Amino acid sequence: MDRIEISKKYLKDNNLDAWIIYDYECSNDALIAFISKKMLTRKVFMVIPQKERPYIIAHKIDNAYLDVANIKKDFDLINYQTWNELISLVNKYFVQYKKVIMEMSEQGALPRSSYCDYGTIKMIKDLGVNVTSSSDLLIQFTSTYENEALKSQYEAMRITVEAKDKAFKYIEDSLKNNIKVYEYDVVKVITKHFKDNGLVYDSNPIVAVNGNAGNPHYEPKENASSIIKKGDLILIDLWAKQDVSYGVYADITWMGYTGKNPPQKYVELFNILKESVDYGLEFLNKNLPIRPVAGYEVDEAVRSILRKYHQDEYLIHRVGHSISIDDTPHGKGVNIDNYETHDTRHILNHVGFSIEPGIYTSEYGFREEIDVYIDDNKAISIAPRQTSLILLDVD
Repeated sequence: MDRIEISKKYLKDNNLDAWIIYDYECSNDALIAFISKKMLTRKVFMVIPQKERPYIIAHKIDNAYLDVANIKKDFDLINYQTWNELISLVNKYFVQYKKVIMEMSEQGALPRSSYCDYGTIKMIKDLGVNVTSSSDLLIQFTSTYENEALKSQYEAMRITVEAKDKAFKYIEDSLKNNIKVYEYDVVKVITKHFKDNGLVYDSNPIVAVNGNAGNPHYEPKENASSIIKKGDLILIDLWAKQDVSYGVYADITWMGYTGKNPPQKYVELFNILKESVDYGLEFLNKNLPIRPVAGYEVDEAVRSILRKYHQDEYLIHRVGHSISIDDTPHGKGVNIDNYETHDTRHILNHVGFSIEPGIYTSEYGFREEIDVYIDDNKAISIAPRQTSLILLDVD
């Protein structure tokens, strides 16, 4: 089924008249999904009605990139030249619709789904058209992946796990041999392994000890990082992908302790996070086969375990973020979020995301992060799970 057929089926299943895709300078991912990135310089409306043939309303100047065979086979092209002509065409064609979807979200809650400005949405609503979000349909074209992209993610994960193991071993060997080691030294071990194995990344990994780990986005610098000592808690968060157009990030966080006898509180806090991740996966695998599940629901499920142990106030970010084919580990799809936003987008087959609850204070920080892929309504962990603190033999 091609993208137009998928769109028409979605419109029919949801009793919608049309998908109106508004764009300026080819910046809307929905438009790009259908015609790829083009040199467009004026306002464009691409419309996919439920029943009729799709069409594009575009400025005549942009015809050089739109009046081509591969686009004309699927879309009729309607031109305007003046702004009055554009408004007349919008009025003429859109007044027939009662319910449409566009790239917007209520109260701007979903930035990755909000390409339309207030004025454009209002212009269409003023015609008596009910406008709702296209976010669930948009995900199908911008955030799902499989086949070679999924294989790429698995390979990136294999190398990322190796880098994590090398990092902890480097710390262990350094301390055992009384060699001074700083957080940034460990960062260099990780990035070297990435580069040696053909992985790229958008920013350096996080290596954080004790209270530094209480800052979720702490970043050690070459001339500003803490020394790692015996009896320290260590958080390592690292992410990378293959340097290919279909590359998908691996993004994981593991916790360690420099010694064989960590404080009991550390063990208990790690086990709380593990239980919360376990419950998130259980929630997904119980519910996905029987009903649509929204991102906010999974956030609530995971967060409920922290709430049970009175640790929820220390989780100061969403439970997880989308992972898709992208230049950053934060993809364009559904986030596991009922904290920073109320993410009502649904978790579809062939989407990826992280689950990464944390507990952060000024004295310590904990996070467990796994990458999840949905296949046949089943949540699959891309990498081996951390089941207990890594205990380094430094004596």
